[in-house]
Amino acid sequence: MVNEAQNTNDPLERMLRRSEELHEKLLALLDDAEFDGSPRGEAAFGMCFVALEHGAALRALMALGLPTSAVSLMRLQFEALTRGPCG
Repeated sequence: MVNEAQNTNDPLERMLRRSEELHEKLLALLDDAEFDGSPRGEAAFGMCFVALEHGAALRALMALGLPTSAVSLMRLQFEALTRGPCG
């Protein structure tokens, strides 16, 4: 049976589906990743999973019809990135 969301012309549904596909591909890449065990490498690895978790939360909020909350989360992430770790 073909997933109904795959046949939709709704741009939001297509975006959510493509975003989920990207998420799965990134997880597969991280499963095979080798890190050097340094504190910096461990921090980078951890932040990858934080970013993936935030992406999943954004998709969930959009799918639930809560775009204001989704944009708020995205803004929080963007501001944290632009300020840097000491910011």
